[in-house]
Amino acid sequence: MDRAVGYVVDGRKLIKDPLKDDISLLVELGGKMVVITGCGHSGILNIVRHSMKLMNKPIFALMGGFHLNKAKRDILKDAVEGVKAPGIEKIYPGHCTGFDGVCAFMNTFGDKVEPLHVGKEVKFVP
Repeated sequence: MDRAVGYVVDGRKLIKDPLKDDISLLVELGGKMVVITGCGHSGILNIVRHSMKLMNKPIFALMGGFHLNKAKRDILKDAVEGVKAPGIEKIYPGHCTGFDGVCAFMNTFGDKVEPLHVGKEVKFVP
């Protein structure tokens, strides 16, 4: 089972979650893009993959909620590895990423990670 895809229980069956309560903003920056998530309910890896497919561009920065608060270690590991694969250069985890999630990203990406907070300004110049 692909952990990057959400599932729900329907009776006694596991089915793919048709999650429709999530939104992200894709900002084109020349040959790259910035992905700004809401709360990342559809899964940060799903958002990353879908964004790259839609725009056919690499992601320069990933910003927002990654919906990893209280996630198990294997889910955090999958999220970090999945974000590492496409070579994202800047990561701005927000509110629902959770402390352990932010730490997991910081341990792997170091200075490429800047946690979001109220009032933080981030400027992207193409």
